[in-house]
Amino acid sequence: MKSIGYYNGVIAPTDEIRIPMNDRVVYFGDGVYDAAFIFEGKPFALDDHLDRFYSSCKQINIAFDMPRGELEALLRDLCSRLDTECGMLYWQATRGTAPRSHIFPTEKPLKPNLLAYVSEKPRPDMTKKVKLITVPDRRYEFCNIKTLNLIPNCLAATAAEDAGCQEAVFHRGPIVTECAHSNCSIIAGGHFITHPLNRFILPGTVRRHVISICRELAIPVEEREFTIDELADADEIVLTSATALVRSACELNGSPAGGRAPELLTAIQNAYAKRIFG
Repeated sequence: MKSIGYYNGVIAPTDEIRIPMNDRVVYFGDGVYDAAFIFEGKPFALDDHLDRFYSSCKQINIAFDMPRGELEALLRDLCSRLDTECGMLYWQATRGTAPRSHIFPTEKPLKPNLLAYVSEKPRPDMTKKVKLITVPDRRYEFCNIKTLNLIPNCLAATAAEDAGCQEAVFHRGPIVTECAHSNCSIIAGGHFITHPLNRFILPGTVRRHVISICRELAIPVEEREFTIDELADADEIVLTSATALVRSACELNGSPAGGRAPELLTAIQNAYAKRIFG
């Protein structure tokens, strides 16, 4: 089977899963999510994703009380049911089911709802270059929490698609934050430069692994803010995400970009691929 869903104990093909109308996700997007890459029935870096998932729940006060070991076993079981080489694991917790109200229900503690699915995904081609546009970052200041409130990301991703590009780079004033669905870093002067972890970017799992890889390869790492001008002038623009892995850009706002440090880029990509595929 190429797509399998789960909702509160029910496992079925994804198009057969039904969600209650009063699940707070319907009205408010009141929940958090995470996603991982699957290779040969196993999710990669699941511990990292679970760390972030439980942290996201805590930061918006979702009382997700399923023991971590139980959730891990459930997610691994779903992954094992996928009969393709590569895939994506997605799961989300919402605050629960209750009549619509902006205020969190307090009379009766809500039991969070858990939704998950696995689906087929081709093995990503990290050699394929990406075209980018820049977009003002109008998101609120919860970017470090992986919430379901993604309208600004969807608008930016659609704007990129309309421009014939594959990703949109957010910026606050001159400062680059991240992309619509990737972390954004640069290689410049032999250094790997990436925005520091704060409320304006997601703590990406691939970003974390790439920093580790750079240190193993003796590539200096700078966790600091960088500007749109630095992005345009960078030797390489590096995009990292759990399902697209480690990509690089060839164009920014219609002008050529990157392509000047292919050896460093390839070394990072090969090391990351080795961690997943062996």
